[in-house]
Amino acid sequence: MKIFFKEPFARILAFLIPFAVYLLTLAPSVTFTDSGELAAACASLGVAHPTGYPLFVILGFLWLLLPLPFSVIFKLNLFAAFCAAVASTLFFKLALFFLTAIQERQPFALKDAKKKKSKNEGAPIAPLERESLVLIALVASWLFAFSRTVWAQATAIEVYSLHLVMLTLSMLLFLRFTLATEVRTKDALIWALVLGLGFCNHLTMILLAPAMLYFYFHRFGFTKESFVGIALMALPFLLGLSLYLYLPLRSAMMPEFNWGEVHRGLDKFFYHVSGKQYQVNLFNGNWQPQAKMFFLLLPFEVAFVGIALATYGAVRLFRVEKSLFWFFMLLVFGSALYAVNYNVHDADSYFLLAFLGLILLAAMGILFLAQQRKEVALLSLLLPLVAIAINFNHNNKRNETLVLDYTKTMLESLEPNALVLSAQWDYFCSAFWYLQRFEGYRPDVVMIEKELLRRTWYVRKVQTAFPELSEKSKTEIEAFLEDLEMFESGKPYNTVRIQTRWIAMLNSLVEQNIDTRPVYLTTDVVQTEPEVGIAYKKVPQGFALRLSRQDTLLPIGRLEHLNSFLSATPRNHLEEGILQTASVQLSNTARYLNTHGNPSEAQRLATLAQKIRSRLTAQ
Repeated sequence: MKIFFKEPFARILAFLIPFAVYLLTLAPSVTFTDSGELAAACASLGVAHPTGYPLFVILGFLWLLLPLPFSVIFKLNLFAAFCAAVASTLFFKLALFFLTAIQERQPFALKDAKKKKSKNEGAPIAPLERESLVLIALVASWLFAFSRTVWAQATAIEVYSLHLVMLTLSMLLFLRFTLATEVRTKDALIWALVLGLGFCNHLTMILLAPAMLYFYFHRFGFTKESFVGIALMALPFLLGLSLYLYLPLRSAMMPEFNWGEVHRGLDKFFYHVSGKQYQVNLFNGNWQPQAKMFFLLLPFEVAFVGIALATYGAVRLFRVEKSLFWFFMLLVFGSALYAVNYNVHDADSYFLLAFLGLILLAAMGILFLAQQRKEVALLSLLLPLVAIAINFNHNNKRNETLVLDYTKTMLESLEPNALVLSAQWDYFCSAFWYLQRFEGYRPDVVMIEKELLRRTWYVRKVQTAFPELSEKSKTEIEAFLEDLEMFESGKPYNTVRIQTRWIAMLNSLVEQNIDTRPVYLTTDVVQTEPEVGIAYKKVPQGFALRLSRQDTLLPIGRLEHLNSFLSATPRNHLEEGILQTASVQLSNTARYLNTHGNPSEAQRLATLAQKIRSRLTAQ
């Protein structure tokens, strides 16, 4: 067993064990929300949705060059697993370095057989040997790897798996140069470069700033030398940050997936990179749902017992090194405060830094306990086992095909050369972007994302990609673009007119093409924009509504891909949403069939809808 506690072997285990579990639970294909769009951006070396994520896109593209015998989406899901496992290894190194540094700063009461202790003195403590520190760091890395939110980033493509790498690496490098007895300029410069690159993946690297700025000035003081050091570190930081130049340079080459077309001007570039369209969700007063999410997730991030360990670790850290205690408080509560005030459906991933800090505090709690009873270090191996047990089912995406099956049910019911207007980004649009282009699925179908038509770049993309459709509606498109440019540029615009012109453009796309190809709307379009296609009957066909001049019964479409819906146990709001959407659409079709003379088929679909709806309570 001794080799198990040696640092090189432990470092390997910190990678291999999580990577093996991630492979076991890896999603086989496209999943929710941005999965398809990010895969398409990486595969085409394009520009992804705001904030662009240039580091992620470039590394994803390079990963796809590996000669692995898998589909594009599976290889990128594998990339997510690899990044998360690398983050686990870096977390091991971070925890080991930090635990060692704390122990070196800790005063110890050595046993003295000649000296009697009073009952109130407590048990004497002594520093742990290196092997025990390695074991605790390994336990911490596994607890990190199998925490619910970290594990969730490892099973399907998203930017947060790479974000974990950059967070852990930045913290490791920062603490190395700030806690060193003799500061080496080289270490500081490398940290600044990594930090700049981290910003090129995800801008929430900024959440490190309060804790790091506090500790930097506490360590080096508000001196001239400190500010000179910051000025020196600004150079490699800006060098790393300069990777954002990829966006306008690549955008100017007009790649197939070119979100934002940011090469058009500085205003378009900064609009995209700053994520301006999402800023309405920040500090809008609706913090309660995110706060509830944080406290519901917390036990699953630290295997329940970790809450007490982190609390104990924080209390003891306050006694040993107050500056590091405040570093962690700023790290945990600063990032949590931001996340609870960011009202988005994937807010859980914005808690990652807070959970990372809490797991490090839990590791310190184990350290302080193990100094009094050495067997605590060995017993702590139970923590990652508990984490696996409580999080496995939640994060097991091995058989998750809900999005793929929903998209196939939608598309295989459509007539050839169909035009579809939809805003079902989470379940359909993003996935179809990838499936059509990189798996050759339904190349005849034209899908236009309704909400993206509120962006100038996407209107231009529609004009370029589908000239035979858009040319017929040129007058309406140009009129809408006139107002849309004013909106995006921050100039005064007429809110009534821009909405009127938007509806006119959508209706023109319908009117000008309905005689030459079948036109469909998805249910969300009918619900949110009832004026679109108002002159036509909406006839259910699969998961879409065919626009027709006559209220006639059409083939209901192919529904053989719904087995996954009948066995699913929803684990989050997205899975609940897709089940609810499918059941509602089947119920609507059943009602339509019942009123149009096909009661037997109506009953079959109503039963199917009820079975899917029953899965919403099977949690």
